[in-house]
Amino acid sequence: MKQASIALFALALGLVLAQDQRPVEAQGAKGQFSVLIIDFADVVENCEEAKDIFDAWKKQREKAETDLRSRAADLNKRIQDIQKKTKLSERDDKTYDALKRAIEEKGELEGEMAYKNVMDQDFIARRMQELMRGAKGFTNEVRLERGADIVIGTKRGPIQLESQQDLQEEMLRRRALAYDKKIDITDEVKRMMNADWAKRKANK
Repeated sequence: MKQASIALFALALGLVLAQDQRPVEAQGAKGQFSVLIIDFADVVENCEEAKDIFDAWKKQREKAETDLRSRAADLNKRIQDIQKKTKLSERDDKTYDALKRAIEEKGELEGEMAYKNVMDQDFIARRMQELMRGAKGFTNEVRLERGADIVIGTKRGPIQLESQQDLQEEMLRRRALAYDKKIDITDEVKRMMNADWAKRKANK
């Protein structure tokens, strides 16, 4: 029953929004407050530079993980070989030293893997922050060109709901529920970022 109510509410909301697409003045004018809309997450996550960053990161990560897995497999085999060759009652100091060294190396390798995961996350976070600063700069550039007073971030695309909580979260993400498409600068800012990235790549 609750899901049906949510579905009906979403349908009603969609009909209201579809009927309420009244033109909104995109150009600033004396005595009029002018607004632009942008899906900032779409710009930052789907621009060409972001794709290149993640592609390069995945290749480096796959190579590093292959090496780490190979080293881990070698250490596990060393430990297993030592344990198989000697019974517990027959192990001497030399055997215990070899086993201890192998176990210590395995611990160091696990620490190295954990450290790499942290560094990878830090790398992606820093690069995404750089992208966000660039996107913000281009967003303000478009705002000034159009003479707008403010740019509001929102989420584009169809509303998809599975629960009441999804509905509430979706409404929070969609700061602008209805607007004329001509004030949506998402694709324009994305094109500017892609052109800038292509120019910087060519100059490398």
